[in-house]
Amino acid sequence: MCDTEVVFILPAITNRIAGGYKVIYQNANYLSKQGVKVSILYNANKGKNGKNVPKKLMLLLRKILVKLEPRWFELDKKIIKKSIDNISEEHFDKKSIIVVTSADIALKVKSMKISNKVVYMIQDYEKWILKESELEETYRSGFINITVSKWLEEIVDNISEKKSYYIPNGIDSQIFYEFIKQEKRNKFSIAMLYHNDLRKNTELGLKVLDELKKKYPELTVDLFGSPKRPKNIPDWIRYSEKISPVELNKLYNRNSIFLCTSDYEGFGLTGLESMFSGCCLVSTRCLGVQEYAKHRYNSMLCDIGDKEQLVNTIDLLFNDSNLLEELVRNSKEVIEKFSLKKSEKNFYNVIKKME
Repeated sequence: MCDTEVVFILPAITNRIAGGYKVIYQNANYLSKQGVKVSILYNANKGKNGKNVPKKLMLLLRKILVKLEPRWFELDKKIIKKSIDNISEEHFDKKSIIVVTSADIALKVKSMKISNKVVYMIQDYEKWILKESELEETYRSGFINITVSKWLEEIVDNISEKKSYYIPNGIDSQIFYEFIKQEKRNKFSIAMLYHNDLRKNTELGLKVLDELKKKYPELTVDLFGSPKRPKNIPDWIRYSEKISPVELNKLYNRNSIFLCTSDYEGFGLTGLESMFSGCCLVSTRCLGVQEYAKHRYNSMLCDIGDKEQLVNTIDLLFNDSNLLEELVRNSKEVIEKFSLKKSEKNFYNVIKKME
């Protein structure tokens, strides 16, 4: 495959840690290490602009930023990165395989006059990017569709004329693993992702934690995320900003429970990471998380938006160590099923078939 070039197209470069970008970077690294020429084009017009920053200046800043980022992920140095103001036909060699990574980018590439083979990485049902009719039209583009979840696979296959490839996200077990046994951890400890995306429903999570702190004064909580410490986080909660994967694994390992309060998840990467690291997962029944989480077998699942149910569930686990430890033991099965190596190899095999 040394003569093949694979070009990933991402939205604008960002210094924020993002699960969707991380999956793309992992696949890009794997291809590069197999001898594939890999490029990443960032669509500089697709991203959040800073307040009161003129567009021309923002585009220039993104060209500079692409030389520095991602600092939170170690990309193979052979991978070429560019920030492009307006992605068009001229940016692709005729033999390049193009990988589109969001619905708006898929729509843009579909409109181009190119003969390149195109892979469409579908990591969520992105109805906040396009109207649903436009979104579903991207699934009919004739691209090679890859879905990360069974629920996405069902939606896409009901619309597309081609069968999609199901490649669930994988976790690197060399980074995320249990080194502190559950029974050795502080029983009254919870970890949670802090995210500004309303779909993650972080506000609900904070309310759950507040309720539990009133009942269990000894409760400790670790929050982590990309933003600087938000003002709405109480002083008694520890907050870690943009921590490395190694530090994140340490954070998981010092906590007994990982809490996810999302309304929607394309897959739910952090929940799976926490299970690899020996946490007991307590989550809402959002579709992505149910790729790997089975209620009362390897996790505890609650109704979406139900604060009382989430509080009562964690209360139950705090008082039933046998149940908590049984869930953690059973969660070891996901380590084999959702390995990063398997995911990367499956993606590579799809690319090989397109030569």
